[in-house]
Amino acid sequence: ITVVRHDGAVRANTSNGVITLEDATGELDLASSNGGIVVSGARAKATARTSNGDIEFVASSAFSAPFDLDTSNGDVTVSLPAGG
Repeated sequence: ITVVRHDGAVRANTSNGVITLEDATGELDLASSNGGIVVSGARAKATARTSNGDIEFVASSAFSAPFDLDTSNGDVTVSLPAGG
């Protein structure tokens, strides 16, 4: 699942695959049973969960919301704006 430049909330769920999200303005609710999750340019509250896969989360410079990232088997990488 790939979502690019979406103005609003995004809810995406896949059993077997990667979720890639770029530049979304609304809340994010992302889940994958077997695949990674890549988020860049997040601006609002974000939840990302995967059972098997890495999570990469890059917040936009306007990001100031809570985030919840969880993987059972993989790495979590977070990049926040300066001062974040």
